[in-house]
Amino acid sequence: MKAMTRNLQAWLTVGILLFLNSCSDKPSNRVDVWGTVKFKNQPIPAGLIVMNPDLSKGNDGPQGMAEIRGGRFDTRQSNKGAPSGPVIFMIDGFDGVAQGESPSGKPLFIGYKVQLDLPKQASEQNIDVPNSAGVTAKAAYGPVP
Repeated sequence: MKAMTRNLQAWLTVGILLFLNSCSDKPSNRVDVWGTVKFKNQPIPAGLIVMNPDLSKGNDGPQGMAEIRGGRFDTRQSNKGAPSGPVIFMIDGFDGVAQGESPSGKPLFIGYKVQLDLPKQASEQNIDVPNSAGVTAKAAYGPVP
């Protein structure tokens, strides 16, 4: 009976330690990222950047996200920093003129990918989306503004 009690105590201790470790305030590998996004040499009026760890390069971690407003983005506004290390930014850009169900307006481009290697501290990243990215919006939605 004593052996069973000790085993139960050991398992409870391990369970409690695992629970406490998962509830800790230990920071993840998220880093804040901010900067500008341009398309056709103009600031993108509205859009979204989703920041994924590049699994093909062995990076893993939380997904980051930031809205684009007036050509600028900043993960500090949403508290959704990007993972440090190799990442892939997926960027959608819009004209910013609200229309019906689309508060961000017509798409300028959809799903443009940028591969970056983010440092382990907060950083500024300025992105120029090439004109050729507009083909993605044209294929999905018709003529691009």
